[in-house]
Amino acid sequence: MYDAHPVTTRSATQGSMHHGPLHKGNDFKEIDVDQLRKLSTTWKAEGLLVNPGFDEAGRDPTNMNTMRYYQQGDDAVKQLVLTKPDEFGIINLNGTDVICKYESDDDFRLVLSTKMLEPLVPWYHTITVHATGTQTLLHTMKRLCYHKKLTATINAVTSTCATCKISKKTSRQYGLLSPRHVVTAPWNEVHIDIIGPWTFKASIGMIPKTYTFYSLTCIDPVTNLVELKRHDLNVNLPDDGDKTPAQPKAPTAAMSWKTFNEEWLCWYPKPNTILHDNGTEFIGLKFQLKAAANKIKTKHTTSYNHQGNSICERMHMTVAQVLRVLLDSSP
Repeated sequence: MYDAHPVTTRSATQGSMHHGPLHKGNDFKEIDVDQLRKLSTTWKAEGLLVNPGFDEAGRDPTNMNTMRYYQQGDDAVKQLVLTKPDEFGIINLNGTDVICKYESDDDFRLVLSTKMLEPLVPWYHTITVHATGTQTLLHTMKRLCYHKKLTATINAVTSTCATCKISKKTSRQYGLLSPRHVVTAPWNEVHIDIIGPWTFKASIGMIPKTYTFYSLTCIDPVTNLVELKRHDLNVNLPDDGDKTPAQPKAPTAAMSWKTFNEEWLCWYPKPNTILHDNGTEFIGLKFQLKAAANKIKTKHTTSYNHQGNSICERMHMTVAQVLRVLLDSSP
């Protein structure tokens, strides 16, 4: 069994994720487009990404007033409501009337004008830090938007993207993963792994210093909730009493448990199982004793079998790709 008490989400990019067309009972602010707006605002505030902009007027493409502005300037879109009333109609979203395509009695998608389609696809691709390939970008946009040339436009943008050609690895290392038992209970199991090291140089006053840090990845395999916590070797030293331990060259078992406790156990329900690899930061005695004391069972993958913890390894591929894109765009 699992602990099913409610959890308060805290990340700016977390929230209710919508996995189909828009629903009349949903507030438009709660779906994927709003997550992109929060994501772009967060990255811009942290200096990680300059907002790519949408049009010369600086309009927000996730705002319904922008959608209406472009729809009203496209006669072909307005004619759809008159010529195909069974498929297209006007729906009020957040106080703004916009033209939508009906998918069912309660589900619909926003109709894009041709003039809005051309800048919107590159905007989506850039705001997701080029992490979305052709199929992923198509799947994401088709859940929310409709245009007869949407697929062709996405193919054209992703196939000619210079940043993707430089930064993304296209080779496929493994085939399909072996089938697993279907798990439908969230918070029952958490997959963890370490990514790094990353090194950067910074100057404090007149003294240059080199910093090395890792990141602890925690993923719930049912909800795909991801948390990445900076594993700073200078900060995350365990408190073992009065004696200050020597600076380690890699994360230790005690440091890994400290980070996992702060990042996961303090925020989410306690899992029954932790899945990790054979790294000493996880199979070490201090990590295993802490897990046992909290009545959490640990499972490790076999050696040289990265597929065993594939959900973390795939996330690390995306993280590395995003970092390459950011370095390429802002060296």
